[in-house]
Amino acid sequence: MAFAKREIGKADPNLLRPMWASLTGQDFRSFLQQLDIPLHLAFGAKSALYGAGVHDWHSANVPDVSLRIFDRSGHCPHLEEADAFNTWLSGLLSEAGQKGEIATSVRT
Repeated sequence: MAFAKREIGKADPNLLRPMWASLTGQDFRSFLQQLDIPLHLAFGAKSALYGAGVHDWHSANVPDVSLRIFDRSGHCPHLEEADAFNTWLSGLLSEAGQKGEIATSVRT
């Protein structure tokens, strides 16, 4: 977490301001309600940005969603509970690979 905080602290606020304005102006709810592929979401239970209502909305409105809530994390479970997050993600990828659902590409 300390690394992430240092890196964010280096960012130019004049560049971040329009990015955050654009990000917060987006509303993908109608798109998500029509999504025809599985959606796997990770949430931190202690997030100051997203409350339980966000989890509830996805559960009720997104057709093929699975939620993984990380109890000891805020907004960054991939940093705050890295081992648990990576285990969860590896399991998803392994399962998708067994089903032949992962597209692969070769870069040269």
